[in-house]
Amino acid sequence: MVTSNLLPLLKQKGLTLMWLNEQTGIGYQRLLVHCHDQAKMVKYATLDKICEALNCEISDLLTYTKTTEPRGIPNVVASNISSK
Repeated sequence: MVTSNLLPLLKQKGLTLMWLNEQTGIGYQRLLVHCHDQAKMVKYATLDKICEALNCEISDLLTYTKTTEPRGIPNVVASNISSK
């Protein structure tokens, strides 16, 4: 699972989402989505703008934690597909 460290990083630097919005041109609502780990996809350009504005690395911004949840198509769905 990939999670965002954006809010803690902003807090550590004494900055706000509004400041980041003004510096990057990324919409405030879009930034909120990233902060609360609700983004379904992230563009490289977005990560680049955030890292540039915060003078940080992607590894400062995102954390990967291995989970035990299976990936891909759930077995129930897969069995329905193969039986057709």
